[in-house]
Amino acid sequence: MEVYKYEDYVHIPNICPHKFFKAYCKNHGGITKRVGSRHVENLKGSGGVGTVRKIRWQNGGRLCHETHTITTIDEVKLTYCYTVSESHVLTGRVERASYETTFSPHAGGVRIKKVARYHHDGVETIEVLAKAHIQEIFEHYHSVGHHLRQNPDDY
Repeated sequence: MEVYKYEDYVHIPNICPHKFFKAYCKNHGGITKRVGSRHVENLKGSGGVGTVRKIRWQNGGRLCHETHTITTIDEVKLTYCYTVSESHVLTGRVERASYETTFSPHAGGVRIKKVARYHHDGVETIEVLAKAHIQEIFEHYHSVGHHLRQNPDDY
């Protein structure tokens, strides 16, 4: 089993890191419903460590899904970690993926660092797959940031 590590950053302007963390990590189902892009169902747990979530959304007319298990929510270090055991992107190519997300202040907004580890059996296109998957996640972060700027009293 090989592990491919991919790391990238995104900056979301004019949002406090604590506010973004609270909206996205502590109330994932609520914020994703408000930005109108995803449906989140807790299969097990209530949002804390050990919670298993099924997330569904439309992307260019195709139905997408992932099953996440939350492994860390650290409100002091603003760190959110989860593993993906099932995904429209990973099925048949990657056994599982794990993500560590940290939120920090940067240039009047939040800098989100995403470290992904893909456990696979020699997938040749893993680098392309990883970059595309992280960019899709970053697009969602921008939608969340836009919602939070338009609705400053939320969260």
